[in-house]
Amino acid sequence: MANKRNDNILLNGCALVIDDEIFKPTEAIYKMVGTLEKNGTYFVKLESLPPSDVIESFSSLSFVILDWKFQDGDAVANLGGARIGAAHADIEREEKIKFISKLVQTLFIPVFIFSNEDGGNIKTTLESDESIKEAILKGRIILKSKSELTGSKIITYLNNWLKNNKTVLTLKKFEQQLIKSKNTFLVELGGLNSDWVNIVYSTICQDYSDIKDAQKLQLLVNREFNEFLINSMLSRIVDASYDDVKFAKKAKVEKGDIAKIYESIKFFRYSNDINNGQAYEGDIYQKFSNNAFRSEFLISVNAPCDLRKGKLLLLRGKPKEKYRPHNVSSYFIPFLLEKRAVEFRYDDRIRIDRPLDLSKVIDGETEYRRIGRISHPYITAVRSEFAHFISRQGIPRHPK
Repeated sequence: MANKRNDNILLNGCALVIDDEIFKPTEAIYKMVGTLEKNGTYFVKLESLPPSDVIESFSSLSFVILDWKFQDGDAVANLGGARIGAAHADIEREEKIKFISKLVQTLFIPVFIFSNEDGGNIKTTLESDESIKEAILKGRIILKSKSELTGSKIITYLNNWLKNNKTVLTLKKFEQQLIKSKNTFLVELGGLNSDWVNIVYSTICQDYSDIKDAQKLQLLVNREFNEFLINSMLSRIVDASYDDVKFAKKAKVEKGDIAKIYESIKFFRYSNDINNGQAYEGDIYQKFSNNAFRSEFLISVNAPCDLRKGKLLLLRGKPKEKYRPHNVSSYFIPFLLEKRAVEFRYDDRIRIDRPLDLSKVIDGETEYRRIGRISHPYITAVRSEFAHFISRQGIPRHPK
C-alpha cells in the first residue's frame, strides 16, 4: 500500500531509527515506525549505533529516534549484534552518550529518545554530558515513553510537537524551499550540458589570469566559484510562507541571551580554519598588543567590487556604554563584539596596502587581527552611510 502524504513537513522527510528491536514485528518500536511509514515518513533502520564519523551523512534527515535500554545484574546487554556480559553495559551507555553528544553538536536535528525505562533516570544519565544537558534544556532532545505512543498517538504527538517548536518548524519550511531551489538549479544546468562546471570554473580562472601567484589564484578562484554556486541557488529560491507559525509576541528569553542572539545575527566570528586568502566586505579586525586583544576595532567598508584592488579602506571603531542612533559623523552598531555598542567614526579612517596575509593588518606599529565579519544588511548600512563622505563610481568586476 502506498504511503499517504502527511501535512507535517517533519513527517514527510526521511528519518533515522536506532533500536535493537526495530525488525521484530511484535515490538512497540516496529509498530510505531510502521505507523509513521504509512503516513509518509521513510526510515533508515539500524539495530545498533553507527560509527560517529558518519554523523554528517545524516544532515538531511528530519529527525532521529533512538532507543535507550540497558540491563543490570546477571543479565546480558546487546551491542552491535554481539551478546556480552552486563558488566559491559556501561560501555554501551558511554558510547550512546558520546554518539548523542556529537550528534547534537554537529547537526541541528530533533532527537527523540523513546524507551520503556524510567524517563527521570535516563535524563539524569544523559545530563552528565554538558552538550546533551543543553540540548535537553533547549528542547532538541525529547524523552518519551514508548507506551504513550501506541497506534496513531505517535502521529498526534509529533504533529503537536512540531507546532509547538517554532524554531524547527520555521527552519524546516526554509530548508524545504532551499532544497527545491538547489535541485531546480542543478537540473536546469545539467539539462544543458553535464560539463557546465568546467565551463564556469575555467571562465573564472580567465578572469584572474593576471595573478601569477598560484596559491593565491587557487584561493580566489575557489572562493568565487563557491559564491557562484550559492548565488545561483539562492536566486531560484521561492519565498516560504510562515503564516502558520504562531510566533510569540514576547519571547521568553533571558536578557543576556538576547544580546548574544543579536550579535550572532549580525556578526560571524571566524575560527582557525577560515580561509585567509580572501578579503570580505565587513571584515572586522581587533587591536592586538602585548599578547592580548584590546578594545579597538577596524571595519572594512570596501565595496565588493573594490576588494580585488591593492588597498583596504577601514574605519576605526571603539566600544560605547550605551547605544545611540548614528549621526552625520559615525555609525553605532548595538550588541556587537560582546559590547553594548561599537561606534565607527567616518572621520577616523585608514587606507592601507592590502596585505598578502589577510588575517592581520598593520597600521604604523599597531597590529590588528581579523576576528570575523559583519553580515548583510548591517555592513551595507554602514557602507551606505559612509558613502556620503566619499565620491566613487560603482564599477563591478569586468569579466574577460
